[in-house]
Amino acid sequence: MMYKYLRKMNLTFFTKLTLLFFLTAPSFVQAQQQQAGPVKFSCAIWNNLSFSEIFYRQGKEFIPLKLSVGNRSELYSLRGATALELYILIEAEKSETGKAEYRLVGQSTLPVGIKRILYFITEINNPESLPLRLSGVDDSLLSFPRGAFRFVNLTNVSLNVYFGEEVNEISPKKMTLVKSKVSKAGGLLPFIVQDPDGRNVYENRFFAQETGRDMVFILPPSNPGGRVNVRLLPQLIAYPRQLSASP
Repeated sequence: MMYKYLRKMNLTFFTKLTLLFFLTAPSFVQAQQQQAGPVKFSCAIWNNLSFSEIFYRQGKEFIPLKLSVGNRSELYSLRGATALELYILIEAEKSETGKAEYRLVGQSTLPVGIKRILYFITEINNPESLPLRLSGVDDSLLSFPRGAFRFVNLTNVSLNVYFGEEVNEISPKKMTLVKSKVSKAGGLLPFIVQDPDGRNVYENRFFAQETGRDMVFILPPSNPGGRVNVRLLPQLIAYPRQLSASP
């Protein structure tokens, strides 16, 4: 039966995602070092968080993050820091000091040499740690260019992914990048996932376009013997506008 390969694991989606990104991006746990230039970052959440508003610290300033479930946030800039720090605002009447104050709820050391990062923010229930976990991945256009799809295997077995005219075997807790090679008009490309026995466990079509960058997360089925679950995190990045020559 298919479920012997794709049995549901005890680890949550978010835990598996964290392990994947830390394993595939070891530079994220290097010693702290202040970046020479600004770092650009965006954030994504899969569920609403307990906090109504979250801020990140830029020097002495606290800047609110605009988060939307299942989508990337806008691109933010961080300068002269060794870590991304997230805070909530405690109102004066709820503060122990009687004054409004910002409280740290999550942080992640900035990776050395990476200038654009996508962070997945997840909430954890552990009294010995901060309530928010930040799992980051290199999001530069060099590592993840326009017109490409990033497929992430969060199951416990190798899967064959058919996308367009390409076939890729993705090991457990690994990811791969596939360029769609579509025309400027874009187009629908077949997407098929096969288990180790060659059985189709997911079939669909994804719309690909030159300015698109989509992450596709493949998760174990909700029920034994069912299809794998797939989550899509899309993004469009327009090309820079060309300045017309002076007459």
